[in-house]
Amino acid sequence: MELGDSIIGLLPLLVSGYLFNLLFYPFRFFTGRADGQRLFFMSAGSGLIIGGIAFGLSYAASIAATTFSAFEGWLPNTIETLHQAIPVSWIGSLLLAIILGPVLAFLGNGFIFLFRKFATAQEVRTSRWIYGEMNLRFGSPLARLLRQAADDQKLVLINLSSRKVYCGRIMEAPLIVDGENAYIELLPKFSTYRDQDTLALNKNVLNYPAFNLWESQRYRDERRRLLDHIEFRLADTRTFWPFYQRMSVGTRNTYERARATINNELEEIEKLIGEIAPPNFDVHDWIKVIPCGEVESASFFDDDAFKSWFSDANEPGIVQ
Repeated sequence: MELGDSIIGLLPLLVSGYLFNLLFYPFRFFTGRADGQRLFFMSAGSGLIIGGIAFGLSYAASIAATTFSAFEGWLPNTIETLHQAIPVSWIGSLLLAIILGPVLAFLGNGFIFLFRKFATAQEVRTSRWIYGEMNLRFGSPLARLLRQAADDQKLVLINLSSRKVYCGRIMEAPLIVDGENAYIELLPKFSTYRDQDTLALNKNVLNYPAFNLWESQRYRDERRRLLDHIEFRLADTRTFWPFYQRMSVGTRNTYERARATINNELEEIEKLIGEIAPPNFDVHDWIKVIPCGEVESASFFDDDAFKSWFSDANEPGIVQ
């Protein structure tokens, strides 16, 4: 192989490594955080490994061509045709390496999907689950906090570089929080700003009624799901199977009392939502899209805990 062939031969390996790193979710997490130089070496490393596999398969194919008569004719003719079209040494192995890049990535993602399905029994999408785990294990402290806040729907207090402060719930966090052009979607509970000199939160707080309305709708949906479960149990569909026992009278009475309580709660919630909800309300109209690069600090927020711990030390409504 001449020097020119060697240089040209490296390009398919780089392409193969880049495709693998781009499509294989765990590696994509790291490539999304890498700069140009690191991205190049990561692609080269993956490409060399895939190239080794491709050359190994090509060597096995050449042995098979001389051993088995079924491969004797078409395999050498195919390689010869490729070499005439692209006069580069080992062109068959290099093209195989490019093909193997995405193929191995999809196989790896499929293996992770099967592992997640049978080992964790989680319903979340494979890519989101992987990025969430990678953020929790290898992400920055800010990435871990935002990921946990989005998954567990915890209140967060976010301080921006403009001294603007938002408190609310993370509706959507980027899969790769530390990557470039990463944004978070926040439904604010209230907003204010920090004093330029003391950095204390200003007591002039802007509250967002849409947050309370969304919380009410969320609670209503949770109670509806619980009611559906109770209705399913009261239907007693399992009695069609002979090895199941019928629901006892005491258990049925318990479920019926719970059903009546939840129905009363739902009536009150629906009445409350109907009084405060504007026509054609859509919670997405109130979401703030914030660049992650603008976030200077973030913390979980518990309004009740603050009032209990600091009500005597600070003016009400002011957080130091």
